[in-house]
Amino acid sequence: MGPDTIERASARLMGCDTTVMAPAGYADPALTRLRTLEGRWSRFRSDSDISRLNAAAGRPVAIHRDTHVLLHRLALAYRLTDGAFDPTLLGTIVGLGYDASVDD
Repeated sequence: MGPDTIERASARLMGCDTTVMAPAGYADPALTRLRTLEGRWSRFRSDSDISRLNAAAGRPVAIHRDTHVLLHRLALAYRLTDGAFDPTLLGTIVGLGYDASVDD
């Protein structure tokens, strides 16, 4: 494989069929990184940072730096869209029936 070779790797992640296209040697590590983030952020895994934060109901919770960065970016998106993007709608989403993973 030459330096311009593009690899493709696919997996089921975050309820979606995901394909990564990257320079040779980077596609599989990219999927590994995405699996790691899914583990930290899935609301369908009780051990994820997001699930533990939701269960803590405002009490302090130790979270990974990736999750800290995510939360700051979610807050920024909320501000930049004047609230049109709102990451705090879990109760509403669950109330509408999205209470299980689409893969379940």
